[in-house]
Amino acid sequence: MLLLNTNRLQFLVAVAAIVVGAALVAGERARPAEAAFHFAEIDEVMFGVTSEGANVQYVEIDMLATGQNITTNTHLSAWNANGTFFGILLIVPGNVPNQGTNVRWIMASTQFAAAAGITPDFTYPAATLPSTGMICWGAPGAVAPDPSTWDETNPLNYTDCVPYGGYAAANIRFGPATALGLGDGFRSLTRISHTNNTSADFALRCPTPQNNAGAIGSFDPCSDSDTDSDGINDINDNCPAVANPGQEDGDADFLGDACEASFGTNVADPDTDDDSCEDGREVRVLKFTPGMGGDRDPLSGFDFFDVPVPALTPSNSGGTRNEIVSLSDVLAVLIYVGTTNNGAANSAGVDYDSDLNGNAIEDGVEYDRTPSTTVGKPWRSGPPNNSVSLGDALVALAQVGHNCSVAP
Repeated sequence: MLLLNTNRLQFLVAVAAIVVGAALVAGERARPAEAAFHFAEIDEVMFGVTSEGANVQYVEIDMLATGQNITTNTHLSAWNANGTFFGILLIVPGNVPNQGTNVRWIMASTQFAAAAGITPDFTYPAATLPSTGMICWGAPGAVAPDPSTWDETNPLNYTDCVPYGGYAAANIRFGPATALGLGDGFRSLTRISHTNNTSADFALRCPTPQNNAGAIGSFDPCSDSDTDSDGINDINDNCPAVANPGQEDGDADFLGDACEASFGTNVADPDTDDDSCEDGREVRVLKFTPGMGGDRDPLSGFDFFDVPVPALTPSNSGGTRNEIVSLSDVLAVLIYVGTTNNGAANSAGVDYDSDLNGNAIEDGVEYDRTPSTTVGKPWRSGPPNNSVSLGDALVALAQVGHNCSVAP
């Protein structure tokens, strides 16, 4: 009886899969000039998520036929803009269990799982790739050979490559390159066709990373639509409903000059209502979450409860706002509990009607808010009611962690 070692068995399984795959995949979907490796391709790439950081990264592989799950020793590698080898991001340490047409699997940074809410199939340390380059996955042979036996710096030894950012080095695979990067912080670089022309085959789309178990992850709110047809998708458009391809924004408030008037905001003032949140943050709900200052009224100076800290007192008039609502803001509000308009100082010695920091606003007003009247949106605090109570501290507590200084 002939006994087969594991590598030999994997080779025969792969060869059988290739025979089946060749009959199943259409001609335009089979990668040209390959060394009879798996019928699979890079389907989605994203390096960096706006709200989570640059270290949240993933590459999704899509199987084009059955039997494409023998992934051990395949490589994920990258090249610099000038064609030199950037390095190996991952040597895949095992096979994936599930296989079949359009079954997917993920290689991702170690920070990916917490951000996306799903477990990747394999992980690697996050890498800072060049803005122009090429990323490739695969290996030569029907079964990926011992990594020490082949040249990982030669893109021809890989199953699929995605040149990005206008990559034009001599070793380009499947060119011309897309001008796009590896995502834009909200959308991933996603395959939309199979013509072996990367510039036509990839576009920016809302990310849908899918692991081999079929679980799909997600990040920030995302939109692929372009309501005003100005070539900029709604989530990144500073005037989503008004065409402004130049994205002019004279006061740098994340809201385009072309649509400031429609919101009643001042085109020359980045924070029309002076609540520490730029106008664009408050109105662009696709781009800015409530925690980033979003979904607020740009004409209400009371819906972001950032107060002078430390609390203004006769012995300390130097408290300032820092564009962040924290527990320090809640504690400062508590100092003013018990004060009322035209009333006496409270037991802490602070007076609602004083103006210790000389900004022409009564100190009590700075620490006085009413609860939100919008169901399901407790962060939208309301205007003062001439009295500071424990309820005001609870209003502030509902916004703890909200930050209008975080980068978009």
